[in-house]
Amino acid sequence: RKLGLFSDAIMMTAYADVETAVLALRTGVADFLIKPFRASQVVNAIASVLDKKYLRRDNDLLRYALAAETQQNNPRLLGTSVAIAGVSDLLKKLAVVKTPVLFKGESGTGKEIAARTLHAMSDRRAKPFVAVNCATLSVENGADQLFGKIGPTGEVQEGLMQLANGGVLFLDEVAELPDPIQAMLLRVLEDYKMRPISAARDVALDLRFMFATNVDLEQTASDGKFRRDLFHRMNIVGVKMPPLRERGDDIILLAEYFLKELSARARRKAPKISASARKRLLNLSWPGNIRELRNMIERI
Repeated sequence: RKLGLFSDAIMMTAYADVETAVLALRTGVADFLIKPFRASQVVNAIASVLDKKYLRRDNDLLRYALAAETQQNNPRLLGTSVAIAGVSDLLKKLAVVKTPVLFKGESGTGKEIAARTLHAMSDRRAKPFVAVNCATLSVENGADQLFGKIGPTGEVQEGLMQLANGGVLFLDEVAELPDPIQAMLLRVLEDYKMRPISAARDVALDLRFMFATNVDLEQTASDGKFRRDLFHRMNIVGVKMPPLRERGDDIILLAEYFLKELSARARRKAPKISASARKRLLNLSWPGNIRELRNMIERI
C-alpha cells in the first residue's frame, strides 16, 4: 500500500531481486539499499531524500506566496447574495471615476477587500494601493506620516500620500483621525494639493481617496466628534457593506473558500462541511462577520 506521509523512507534489504525493488518504489519508498552497503551509500541516500524534501518545501512556499500575491493583486468580493451583488454593481460604476468613496459597515464585513476590488477594476490598478489605519496616526507624528516633511537639513521625507500618488490612499477607521489632520485632509480634498510639513510650496496630487468606518460617521459629525465639512467631502458616494448574517448562503461559500485556503497552507486536504455544520453556520449571528468566520475555520 502507499506509504503516504512516510514517502521519505529508505528501505534496506538483503533481497536483491528486481521484483522487490520495483514493489518498494511503487509503494512510495524514496530509495532502496541492498545489503551489504557502504556508509557513503547511506549518507548519499539520506542527502538525496533531504534535497527532494527541501525542494518540495520550497516549491510549496513559492506556490503559497504566489497565491497570496495573486489574491492581493486580484481581490474580489465572494458571494452570490442579493446584498453583495448590489455592492458589486455599484463598484463597477465607481471604477470609471475618481470620486472619493466611503465604505461603511460593521467591523469584519470586508470594507478593505471591497476597496481593493474597486482599485483592481479601475484604470489605476497598476498603481499603488496604500492602506493606512487612522487609529495608528498620533497627533504628534501623524501629519508627518501622511503628508511627508522637509527635514532639518533640507532632505525630503516622503509621506504616504506621495507614496500612493497616481493610485489610491485608503484610510481605514477614518473616525479615529486626529483633529489637526482632519483639517489638513479637508484642504487636500478641496483642490488635490498638499504641502509637506515645513515645505514652502504645495505639491499636486493625482490620487483617489477611499475611506472606511465601522461607526455612524454622520452621527459622529453631528455630535461634534468629527468635522462635518470633512464628512461631506468624504461621503460623496457611500458603499454600505452588508453584515454576514444578511448574506444567506454566502456564509457557506465563504466557509468553503477559507477551508480550501487554510488547508492548502497546512498542506492538508480540505474537509467537507457536513449538513449539520452547514445548518449551524447559517444559524449563527456572526457579530464579527467575515473575520469571525475565517478565524473560526482556522481554529477548527
